[in-house]
Amino acid sequence: MNKLIFPIIGALFVTGCQMNLNSGGGTFREPNKIQIFRDGPEDAQDGTCWAKDESPAVIETVTVQIIERPAVKDANGAIVTPAKLRTETRQRVVEARDTIWFEAPCPEVFDQDFIASIQRGLALRDLYFGRAHGEMDLATQNAIRKFQKPMGLNSPVLSMVAARKLGLVAYSRDDIKKF
Repeated sequence: MNKLIFPIIGALFVTGCQMNLNSGGGTFREPNKIQIFRDGPEDAQDGTCWAKDESPAVIETVTVQIIERPAVKDANGAIVTPAKLRTETRQRVVEARDTIWFEAPCPEVFDQDFIASIQRGLALRDLYFGRAHGEMDLATQNAIRKFQKPMGLNSPVLSMVAARKLGLVAYSRDDIKKF
């Protein structure tokens, strides 16, 4: 009996210590709503695909004390009756919700080989740590977000700018002229 208890306790200990790496680390994540549109903003060129990123509104919460009845003082200035205060909490929008359109590779490009190339490119930059399996999983989306954030885009959808920087999409002649 004693010979069985130690292996069972050891197995339970090892099982309890395993981490779920796909859980998101306890942070809130919006559901994956990756959508690429053929119709983008009004000035979009024909034949291009677009995605949009919606930044949430920034709301500030302020708590203030409001005097309902001022303090009553005697002739010497000593407080006879303290002031009656009411606490009120107010919220105000510091930064409004915003929708940012950006050009993205079209959906038909996202085959298993293309996604594996994204994963390899992000792995070379120490942003993706899994194997290049060609599936657009949460780890890949998080790595895309980390790659694009310094470019001013906080989105798990691969932008055309990011795809070019990863060497996955060719620069057009117009893009080369900009450099």
